Amino acid sequence: MMMILAITSFTQAQQRVVKGIVYMKGEPASGVTVEAHKSSDSFFTGFDGKYEIKVDAKSKYIKFSFIDEVKKFDIEGSTETKVNFYWDGIKPAVEAEGGVILKSQEELLAANDKEFLQDYSLYNQFFKQKDYRSALPHWRKIYNIYPKCSRNIYLHGVTMYKSFINKARKAGDIKTQDVYLDSVMIVYDQRIKYMKEEGTVVGKKAKDYLETKIKQQLDEDQLLPVMKKGYGLCEKSVKLQGNDTELAILVLYMQTTSRLFGLGEFPKEKVVENYETCVGIVEAVKAKDGESEATTKAMEIVQGIFEGSGAADCEALINLYTPKFNANSSDVEMIKKMLRMLDKRDCDNSELYTLASEKLYQLEPSAEAAYNMAKMFYRKDQVAKAKEYYKQAIDNESDKALLAKYYYELALVILDKDKNYSAARANARKAIQNDPKYGKAYNLIGLIYTYAAKTFSDDEFKKNTLFWLAVDYFTKAKNVDPELAKEANNHIRTYSNYFPGNEETFMQGYKKGDTYKIEGWVNETTTVRTK
Repeated sequence: MMMILAITSFTQAQQRVVKGIVYMKGEPASGVTVEAHKSSDSFFTGFDGKYEIKVDAKSKYIKFSFIDEVKKFDIEGSTETKVNFYWDGIKPAVEAEGGVILKSQEELLAANDKEFLQDYSLYNQFFKQKDYRSALPHWRKIYNIYPKCSRNIYLHGVTMYKSFINKARKAGDIKTQDVYLDSVMIVYDQRIKYMKEEGTVVGKKAKDYLETKIKQQLDEDQLLPVMKKGYGLCEKSVKLQGNDTELAILVLYMQTTSRLFGLGEFPKEKVVENYETCVGIVEAVKAKDGESEATTKAMEIVQGIFEGSGAADCEALINLYTPKFNANSSDVEMIKKMLRMLDKRDCDNSELYTLASEKLYQLEPSAEAAYNMAKMFYRKDQVAKAKEYYKQAIDNESDKALLAKYYYELALVILDKDKNYSAARANARKAIQNDPKYGKAYNLIGLIYTYAAKTFSDDEFKKNTLFWLAVDYFTKAKNVDPELAKEANNHIRTYSNYFPGNEETFMQGYKKGDTYKIEGWVNETTTVRTK
């Protein structure tokens, strides 16, 4: 069997790097293991057949292994740095590293390039029939010799190699999956080289790489380098694309960030920082193109990953935002963003929240700033000031969801500090008027009735009728907000025990299911039940 050596210039050294391409039937060969005598280095070729290994000065041969067949090439006494190995002695018509024609498909058609037309036609026919094995040799020629002819050669190449990955996955062959995955990565790299679009293509690399590797069900030691590489690709895509980053890549960016935090590679602050980046990009997309199902879903997923990461605590947020606030204490938008995050994560009792709230109110006395001031004064037990700022926030706010939140929190303050059940209920009702699905407000009204029962009447039966009404509101709370179901059910179980008994109800002239009107400041109708 004939083997041919292609030689380039070389230098004498104790150890040198040898590069080359392995060919079979005149095509670059993937899945070939390349090793050198007296060297621990080895290389596994991708679809381009390229390899690169370190060779010792005393190495006698380079060994090429494919499945269960092994061939050796003698290099004893040689100092060559380039060795192209022809497994069966067949050389390619044009080797991959030479003879490249940088013309578009239109230019090649105009020039009537017969070799291009023949291979392009054959590969296209086989590709459309999904006969990828037959398409591949013709596609390779187009890919290697005419790399700028069409973007389709890269799209089709990835499609073919991903189909081979799927077949290898079904067969449980991880090694073959990795060979084809290397080929996908190489196709993407050449697409960047000749077609540009680096930011977009690097994002596609990240997606295909992570998708393939994660499906291999790796253990923790194997997972770490995969997450690092996947994260690096996502991060590069985000930096290159900025506000044009694909939403799917933002999700991957947060997923890999969270996993690396869980594996001990990132501090909490890095997770928060990357979350901010993702949210900022989604908001920019919404501002440019409007709210869509895609942006809503992306935001939900990114927030879910962040909140489930274990990094979203007050310590991390304060460590991240304190230097930013100190350096940009006049940046209104930055302060708003920071306060929203601190508020959402219940970090509103921090010194940073206090300082930022005061500063925001100085810079922009808006509804949001008034709300932050209200929370700050409430923490300091300055109730009158807190209520004053809540009312200012309400008077200057038009957003229904925020109005519901402000009314609800004002109701809490009144209930906690004034014990004014009627006024607290009035504000909770206004919260519901602005947002009928605000479950917390229903839950609060239920609690107000349980607290009020102690002083509502001297008549024991009339006191206990308030628990009917309380349970009605706990039921409404869980119906409009399933996240409150556990809390609401606990309240229902607890306060149902305070219902009037059967005998007492009968003596009052009522039976189960009757309508009952509770008079006084309550002035509501409920249904008779017994414990």
